[in-house]
Amino acid sequence: MEAKKKVLNVVYRKMKMKISEIFQAIQGEGPEMGKPTIFVRFSGCNLNCKFCDTKYHKNGKEMNEEDVINEIKKHSIKNITFTGGEPLLQEYDIDRIINNLGWKYNYSIETNGTLISMLYPGYDVMVISPKKNNINNECINLYKNWKNTYFKFVYENKNDLWWEKLIEKYEIDKKKIYIMPEGATREEQLNKMSEVIEYCIQKGYKFSPRIHVLTYNKKRGV
Repeated sequence: MEAKKKVLNVVYRKMKMKISEIFQAIQGEGPEMGKPTIFVRFSGCNLNCKFCDTKYHKNGKEMNEEDVINEIKKHSIKNITFTGGEPLLQEYDIDRIINNLGWKYNYSIETNGTLISMLYPGYDVMVISPKKNNINNECINLYKNWKNTYFKFVYENKNDLWWEKLIEKYEIDKKKIYIMPEGATREEQLNKMSEVIEYCIQKGYKFSPRIHVLTYNKKRGV
């Protein structure tokens, strides 16, 4: 049995992960906002949202486990966020990373909420960002009760507050909800922020800016 495990471990280490980028920055949005973080952006997504501001995730490259770990260890930060694309498409690879690095790191994941995670409670924080036309009711009903899970909704305009019915249907705790202005540029963010803030005050939701966009505009890796 031990010999078989060793063979499997060698095989798994040689398997490739599809990675778009790995970089350190400040978490710019949601419940972890403001924390220095290492972002591991996986390539690939199961959705094709028109407003996606990271379409470049499709142009990822294959990396083996050792290369990914070495890239992470170049940084002294102990917070890691798995993002995408849709990182849960490669959750097996995330599991490999966590098992290699151990629990001296804090792990969070950003997901669109259409796939069920097999790693719970493997993440310190889970941020679910449901998309209007791709709601997985089973996932929403499951994740709402998980510890340290949060929901982040993208506010496009005041005439399409579609998440309100979702929140009511599943009785999602307001403390778990963040509302974020839609927009991939500084100008788009600034034009919409006051409207979203007023909405959050009215409804009792938490407001989330996009600090990285406000600071660096459309620059990547920040």
